[in-house]
Amino acid sequence: MRIRYHIVASAVISALSYLATGRLESALILFSTGSFVDIDHVLDYYLAHRKLTINTEDLVNEGNPHYLVLHSIELLIALGFLTVIYQEMTYLSVSYTAHLAMDIVGNTRIKNHNRLNFYSTLYRWKNRWCRDT
Repeated sequence: MRIRYHIVASAVISALSYLATGRLESALILFSTGSFVDIDHVLDYYLAHRKLTINTEDLVNEGNPHYLVLHSIELLIALGFLTVIYQEMTYLSVSYTAHLAMDIVGNTRIKNHNRLNFYSTLYRWKNRWCRDT
């Protein structure tokens, strides 16, 4: 899913949260988490090419490794457990879940296997960080 859609969705979610709760800090957490999870694409590109870019076509190129440390079902599960212990993490978890769900549903570039598998760090590791395996 393109970053602009994540930004719009995060803005809507954070605005609704602010209207419902009046808590600016919660709205900012919702917006920033949902918008900036994609920073791991920049890291992947840098690791592959030893240079930085913000060009979205370069960042999602199939030739890049896909470590995507912030796009992970395992991270989602860990956040869920942490949220049970530390309720302060609820807004971060909600925003992260929305981001990941949008990616899983909206990422039509992944063709050769189940999209849900791609969002497993263990699956990507097992398949040598390749997108299409």
